[in-house]
Amino acid sequence: MMEKMINLPNMDAIHEFVQHARETGDMVLVTKDGFKVQLDGASVLGMMSVIGQNIRVKCFGNADPLRHIFEQYNVLG
Repeated sequence: MMEKMINLPNMDAIHEFVQHARETGDMVLVTKDGFKVQLDGASVLGMMSVIGQNIRVKCFGNADPLRHIFEQYNVLG
């Protein structure tokens, strides 16, 4: 499992994330830091609710398609 904190600032970033999450072929769960509700990272509608916020991403398998996203939108700290 790979876990990263990122911030997707706009709809282009959301669409890119969802596309890559679908390419993993595995479960990708997203949650706002400090919240218990988890979202499906492959759902555009769900991901729209976290636009511009720091989110924790958990990928339970092949995270290679998401590596570029993790590097580009990484939240340090």
